[in-house]
Amino acid sequence: MNQKKYKHIIWDWNGTLLDDVNYCLNTINSLLEEYQYSKIDLEKYLDIFTFPVKEYYESLGIDFTKHSFEFISTRFIELYEKNRNQIKIFPDTRDSLKLVNNLEIKQSILSAYTDKNLKEIIEEQNLTDNFEYIHGIDNIYASGKMSAARTLLTKLNISSNNILIIGDTLHDYYIAKEFNTDCVLISQGHNSKERLISSGTTVIESLIDLKPLLTRSCLKST
Repeated sequence: MNQKKYKHIIWDWNGTLLDDVNYCLNTINSLLEEYQYSKIDLEKYLDIFTFPVKEYYESLGIDFTKHSFEFISTRFIELYEKNRNQIKIFPDTRDSLKLVNNLEIKQSILSAYTDKNLKEIIEEQNLTDNFEYIHGIDNIYASGKMSAARTLLTKLNISSNNILIIGDTLHDYYIAKEFNTDCVLISQGHNSKERLISSGTTVIESLIDLKPLLTRSCLKST
C-alpha cells in the first residue's frame, strides 16, 4: 500500500455515478428484439459489455452485413435517449461527491458518452457544479475514451501520482494503466465483479465503500 494524497479524482459516469445498467440492458434487448436477434440476461451483459462497443455488438450476434454498426449505434442512442429522464443516480452519488469536495480534492468526469448529452444529463441531475471538467466524446460510436483521457489529463496538468480514476469497467482500468494513475473499480456497474477483479486493481462493491479509502488516501497502486 502506498500513502498518497490525491489532488484530482476522475470519475466515469455511466454505471459509476449513474445507475443505468438495467436501463441499458432493457434498451439493448428492445433493439435486439426489434431486429430479431436473441435477447440477453444481466449476467451475459456484464460478461460481454466492453469498449469499443463494436466488439460488444459483435458478441451480441449482430450481423453488420444486415444492420451496419453505424445504424445499430444510432438506433441504440435513439432508444437510450427516449426515456433518459427515468434514469437515476446511485443513492450514494451525492454523498460521495460531497465527501470528495470536503477533502478538498477536485473532480472531473471522463465518459464515452456523447459530450453534449453527457453535460445535459449531469445538469439534469443538478451535479454540474461538482466538476472542474466534464469530458465526453464527439460521436455516438463509443470506441472508448483513451483519446479523451489524454486531452483531459493535459488540461489538468498535474502528476499522475496525484490522480485517481474511479470507474466500473476494465476500460477504466486500462486508461489508468496507460497514464500511470491509481484506479478503483466499482462492481455495481457494466462489468461483472469477476472481470474487474481480474485486473488486479482495487475493486469495491459500491460508492459507500469509497469513504474509508479516500479518507486515508491509501490505495493499492495500479
